[in-house]
Amino acid sequence: MALDTGAAVGAPVQASSRSAPEPAVGSIPAPVRVEGPAEAEDLSWARYMAQSQGRGIEALSERTADSTTFVNPDGSLTTEAFTGPIRVLREDGVWRQIDTTLALEAGDLKPVTTVADVAFSDGRDRRLAAVRYGGRTFGMDWPTALPEPVVDGSSAAYALGGGATLNVTALPQGFEQTIVLDEDPGKAPSYRIPMRLEGLELSKDARPRSRRLRTVPRPWCSLRIRPSSSRT
Repeated sequence: MALDTGAAVGAPVQASSRSAPEPAVGSIPAPVRVEGPAEAEDLSWARYMAQSQGRGIEALSERTADSTTFVNPDGSLTTEAFTGPIRVLREDGVWRQIDTTLALEAGDLKPVTTVADVAFSDGRDRRLAAVRYGGRTFGMDWPTALPEPVVDGSSAAYALGGGATLNVTALPQGFEQTIVLDEDPGKAPSYRIPMRLEGLELSKDARPRSRRLRTVPRPWCSLRIRPSSSRT
């Protein structure tokens, strides 16, 4: 289940009234090899550091959730743009790298840093997963109590019995779920998955909608059959 909600490594961006020093007229400082972060608080300082150090310097004032801007030694700019957010700006003003690794927090499995608030069940209840963003919630339950999952990085796997495993994986802006069958069930399996919505409504095509969301959750399910290792 992926919820594209938009918005959000870095170091804190601190405002300063200082101005980057101007090189003396007719003189250009020789590049000096410098160890340490290749970043400066604004474009002015980034230009000075790039010229004096002979390397690209990121201007932190230009940093966004999905782009990074560098000043090159010749004074030109290079911006790296990404197809989705790679970092999140927290309330403390610090950019944090997106990290979908799951960790136990307040009885739920949650990724370290994501755009939306994502939570998975740690087992022993029917709550499977939920995405919260901007006062809106999209949640999925399971018809029966879930077992304790096996956690591997960004994913949690719940053994449903009968060779079926329910997998949920945290994404930067939501989650996705799949059901893996260890053997051919003979006929197409059917699952009824209860949903919990706050600030959203389900249309007939099973796509939650809200006029105030930039994008909407898109639920989908993928069934994969692992080939049998037996031979006849």
